[in-house]
Amino acid sequence: MGVKKVNHRLMLTGLAVLCSAATVQAQSVLKANLISPFFRTANISFEKVINQDRSLQVGFYYTGLRYKNTRFSGYGITPEYRMYLSIDQKDAPHGFYLAPFLRYQQFSLNQVDTGVGGSLTTYGGGVTGGYQALFSDRITLDAFLGPSYNNGRVRADAGIVQSPFAISIFTGLLVRGGLTIGLKL
Repeated sequence: MGVKKVNHRLMLTGLAVLCSAATVQAQSVLKANLISPFFRTANISFEKVINQDRSLQVGFYYTGLRYKNTRFSGYGITPEYRMYLSIDQKDAPHGFYLAPFLRYQQFSLNQVDTGVGGSLTTYGGGVTGGYQALFSDRITLDAFLGPSYNNGRVRADAGIVQSPFAISIFTGLLVRGGLTIGLKL
């Protein structure tokens, strides 16, 4: 069985478990990142409340970003565990939170000048802090920011000795942030 097939099955299984988790209030939020389109990326996430001050979220994105001389085409998945701090006595999914997360990314690479191709796979994680506001008991606005670290492996086309790809935007010590708007289901 191929690695890609296993990765897709793992992602689908994780999403099914997340969607079917028993919850106290049976609350869910479907969100879209408002900043992602500026980076030629589509980013959606699904948050499921699991108790009064905890939730699980999984985010998916697809990108066609060009950075320096490298075009990236691929996807990422980001599961996270949110711990709402209940400072303002509101229940999840509302208020300040801390969220450790993991991230898996898979890209096809293309060097624009030479046409050299390859692939990049990264694994990483980090923690974000943020605040999610709830309006009219249905609309959410979620702002978050935090450090992350990703380690990646590039595989260039056959015959390429040294990788010509600019991958620093997806590997090393990075900052993860965003602003999402969501609909409480």
